[in-house]
Amino acid sequence: MLKRIYVDNYKCLVNFEYHPGEIQLILGKNGSGKSTLLEVLSLLRAFIVEGDNSLELFPPRSLCRWLKNQKLQTFELQVAGNGGDYQYKLVIENQIDN
Repeated sequence: MLKRIYVDNYKCLVNFEYHPGEIQLILGKNGSGKSTLLEVLSLLRAFIVEGDNSLELFPPRSLCRWLKNQKLQTFELQVAGNGGDYQYKLVIENQIDN
C-alpha cells in the first residue's frame, strides 16, 4: 500500500507531498496536478519494475518551468507490504541547456 509520495521539480509539482488514505478520491481544478501525480506513479513503476532509463522517463523538458536553472528532480515513495515499510528515493540531475 502506498503510504507517501514526495515529488520536487516535476512539471507542476514542487515540494509536493501526499499521504493517501486506504480509499482516496482525488479532486481539483484543471491544471492542479491530478494527472501529473498519476503520471509520476506510472513512470516510477516503469523505472523500478521494468528497468526503463531514468533520463528517458524524466527528460529535461519535465522540469518545472518556473524553477530556472534547478536541475535536480527528487522522487520519494514510502510503501507498506510484505510485512514491512519500504522507502525508495530517486534523485535525477538533468542537463540544462543555457
